[in-house]
Amino acid sequence: MEVGKLDIVHFAPKGKNSFYDAVVSKVKTYFESNNISPYANTAMWIKTFVMLMLYFVPYIMIVTGVAGNNGWLFLGFWLLMGLGMSGIGTAVMHDANHGTYSSNKKVNDFIGYILEIVGDSRIR
Repeated sequence: MEVGKLDIVHFAPKGKNSFYDAVVSKVKTYFESNNISPYANTAMWIKTFVMLMLYFVPYIMIVTGVAGNNGWLFLGFWLLMGLGMSGIGTAVMHDANHGTYSSNKKVNDFIGYILEIVGDSRIR
């Protein structure tokens, strides 16, 4: 390889013998052979609820003045909101965009749009 020249990795396009189709096939086989639903289980719904509460409960506490003039309490609420926002973006919205909550596309779309409630954008 010449200095300054980069090798570019190429995957086979979709279709026969493609990397994408091989991964999808193996994942589908895993779920079927272990008799597992490819959609949300109880743990995933609990994770979703926790992430939403990590954002909305501190938000409500700040807006209603529970923190008052206590800067440390306000900072704690603010940090919890940050954790919740991060969890909503990296776990909840990400999973919904991959269609893992439900076989119904409208359910996944609705959950995916939760990110917009916390001020981000879900551009397609």
